[in-house]
Amino acid sequence: MEKSKQFLLTLFFIVHLLLIFFQGANTTIDNYWSYHYKSKPNLPRFFTQNKKSEWYYILTGINTGYGFYGIKTSSKKYFKISYYDNHNKLILTDRFFGLNSTNGIQRLGGYSSYMANYIADTEKLIKEDSLSDLVKFRRQYITKSMKWLGKKKAYLIPNCNSYRVELLTIVPDYYKDVNKKLKLYALQSNLYHAK
Repeated sequence: MEKSKQFLLTLFFIVHLLLIFFQGANTTIDNYWSYHYKSKPNLPRFFTQNKKSEWYYILTGINTGYGFYGIKTSSKKYFKISYYDNHNKLILTDRFFGLNSTNGIQRLGGYSSYMANYIADTEKLIKEDSLSDLVKFRRQYITKSMKWLGKKKAYLIPNCNSYRVELLTIVPDYYKDVNKKLKLYALQSNLYHAK
């Protein structure tokens, strides 16, 4: 009985690590190939995420990707809100939305990553069919989600006329020059009126 438990546990870990390896390898190769050759590689999709196994990938976190294996692949995404007065002068910049706990900040980072993936998936749909109702819905969801991130605080800040919500990503460029600064790219940037 004890040997069968040990065998099943060992088998589970081997299968799980293989899933992580193949997901990471496929993601990295796919991203590298599409960036450098502007096309999708013709690779067998062995052990990749599909509708039957998606629940397992989500449950274990394998679906979040392994960007740190790729060269110049962003792995850090975050929101930044800037509040402006009537003369478009900056009043305040906030990155953590008043969150003080580590857990809250990590969850916000997870949401940033989710939104970045959602925006990327929407861009793929736009290339396929720009007039579909799904694309319109997804664009509205992105705009409204980002609007609500800063709306409450904008009402509380005196003289706040507008606020900008940006979803930023950090792209490392360390393989050429270690002393170079990290590059920031805005994946999405929206300006809203506070009142």
